[in-house]
Amino acid sequence: MYLATDGDREGEAIAWHLIEEFGLRNSRRTVFRELTKSGVLNGIEHSGALDKSLVDAARARSVLDYLLGMNISRLLWPFGCKSAGRLQSCALRILVDRERMIQAFVPRKFWTVIADYREGFSASPVVSELDEETGESRLVPRRFDDSKEAEAIAAACRSATHRVESIATSSIERQPPKPFITSTMLSTASTKLGFSVKHTTALAQELFEKGLITYLRTDSAVMAVEGQQMIREYLTKTNPVLVPPKPPKVTNAAGAQAAHEAIRPTAMDVHPAGFEDDGFRLYELIFRRALVSQCAPAVFSRTTVTIAPGEHAWRLKAQVTTVQRPGWLSLEGEGEGGQALPALREGQVLNLLGARTKEGQTKRPARFTEASLIQYLEKRQIGRPSTYSAMISTLLDRNYVGEEGKFLRPEPTGFTADELVRLGFNELSEEDFTAQTEKALDGIAAREVSRSQFLRSFYSRFCELEAEAEVKFAKYAADHPNAVPQRKDAGLKSAKQPCPKCGAGVVAQPYKDKKTGKPKKFWRCGKCDWTSSFAPPKVSKQPCPECGGRMAERQSKDGDKFWGCVDFPECRGSMKKARRTRGRA
Repeated sequence: MYLATDGDREGEAIAWHLIEEFGLRNSRRTVFRELTKSGVLNGIEHSGALDKSLVDAARARSVLDYLLGMNISRLLWPFGCKSAGRLQSCALRILVDRERMIQAFVPRKFWTVIADYREGFSASPVVSELDEETGESRLVPRRFDDSKEAEAIAAACRSATHRVESIATSSIERQPPKPFITSTMLSTASTKLGFSVKHTTALAQELFEKGLITYLRTDSAVMAVEGQQMIREYLTKTNPVLVPPKPPKVTNAAGAQAAHEAIRPTAMDVHPAGFEDDGFRLYELIFRRALVSQCAPAVFSRTTVTIAPGEHAWRLKAQVTTVQRPGWLSLEGEGEGGQALPALREGQVLNLLGARTKEGQTKRPARFTEASLIQYLEKRQIGRPSTYSAMISTLLDRNYVGEEGKFLRPEPTGFTADELVRLGFNELSEEDFTAQTEKALDGIAAREVSRSQFLRSFYSRFCELEAEAEVKFAKYAADHPNAVPQRKDAGLKSAKQPCPKCGAGVVAQPYKDKKTGKPKKFWRCGKCDWTSSFAPPKVSKQPCPECGGRMAERQSKDGDKFWGCVDFPECRGSMKKARRTRGRA
């Protein structure tokens, strides 16, 4: 028996459960990274034994998340909040923090100084800044908080003689983007195709099951050797100038499990047939990224001109970057580029047309989109590739977060849930806790710490927090009476019989059946916690033979009806229900 579940912690645990449930003997553990003939044969050839350390890590994660999810959710229910969890509460906290930053934001004006030259370019006082997208340092105009200071610099420019102090030219190589991992696939599909995380995940799963792409849940950007060779052969036939001497070297981010290789097509000459437009568009996105990732780097020429305005100590600079060799950019339609500076020489006196100030205003922080939230979570090692889609879907389904265009905006219920979790379990929803937990689970998988030791340490602290939280939540409910929603019994059908437990009124509560999706109802007491299936509650005239309390009609698993004590399971008193007989006239 070959067990080919996912190659991560959860997949290993599923394989272990199957072995335990069915008593499998001499089973082999394998992983299919692509559903192709070669992928399946390779998986069987490299099959081995189950990794119990991965199973322990998965079981520890399951217990941890169950304790957090169930126990914290139970305390949130009275406040109208449906759930809490290690990952969803952390993601909600991130969204709420960003929303509060936006609400507290006050725009601030600033000014920049620009000197225009007859030679056909402009320069400004500048500062160095790191470009987050490329990781390169670049020069940007300096911002002045005082308009008078900016105008003084502009006036000094107008009265000075401008001379070229230095000209520096450097060559910059920009490596191609890495192949897709789960987070980058989801974020790129959101940005370029407008797909939701849930939709992209479903499409990618279908592509994988059809054998068209490799496994879709991965945090490793390293491509298998056979994949690199396949793409290099394709490039050699179609665009040989883009084939580098050696495949680009790729390293994974810190904390990556790297259970699977990067997402790529299983063959470069196969295109999806029978797919709807969205499936084909996603496949094209994956195909192009895999192709571009193995291309030669783009080479740029960056020229920086430093200008001395008279005897002043400060300098003006102009910087232009032009493309020398487009490399992989030619496949992205970005092979052209860059307006070059005019021919200049050191010591040259420039002809100043004028110096001006330009007013600007700081922009408020942007709300997260699904794409930017996933990038943020992945960068801070919060969650795993398999959790991103479920995490965001849960926040939307719980009405904790709403969508405003493509942006995610916390709803009032989300603010309440976040406030309560911070109040009682602040340290458990912080980014550091979530990231450190993933590292601890990786430590169990690496046999650095035992599962029982990890859980014992966590449970001891969690019990302390839970006890404190119950007191804090009770005080919060007393201080915020409107935070506890009242039951809406208006318009609900009332039962003729009172509640068999406390004697209060009983009403019919509508709900949706999880299996069929059909609307159903059940009886519930408007005062206590008594509930019953949707049938008028019947009470026996005879008292309970055990405690003397009330007896209500119940039904056994076999379908037989009997009288049972309303205080079950505290009292297990019961009586058989007498059958009615009808006589003939």
